[in-house]
Amino acid sequence: MQTGPSDTFVAHKAISLAEDLTGTEKRVAATIIDHFNRKTGRCDPALGSIARLLGVSRRTVIRAVGSLVLKGYIRKTRHGGYFHRNSYEPIWSRFHTNAAKWTEQRAAASRRLKTTDMSPLERQAWHPGGDTDVTQTCTNLVILLKKPWLRRG
Repeated sequence: MQTGPSDTFVAHKAISLAEDLTGTEKRVAATIIDHFNRKTGRCDPALGSIARLLGVSRRTVIRAVGSLVLKGYIRKTRHGGYFHRNSYEPIWSRFHTNAAKWTEQRAAASRRLKTTDMSPLERQAWHPGGDTDVTQTCTNLVILLKKPWLRRG
């Protein structure tokens, strides 16, 4: 599959918003995605390199990679290539699904904010001309007295 800059951007976004990943797993996943070569499709950073970059132990990286594989974010292939490194294949569909889910949650929240359960207020549509005193629209004096910023003097 040919990947572009938008795929890695979506992957980073999906990783940062993932609710099923720990902080360390997010950092390891982001580092793996950052090492993905879009031209060759290769992604084989050494476990020690990831550990040094993140300032964690190699064993912590191994656990995080195992968890990412189990949760379906990456595929890991052991190969006998350069320094017997693992090869990682990001599962792009998982990242796109997570990003789409987030977009839908944002849209739903936006729709909830736009709807109201109250009836619309009836009020004066415009300010009367001139700089004269106008009638107070709040007829309940108790409400006004409870708001110190509305009291005079």
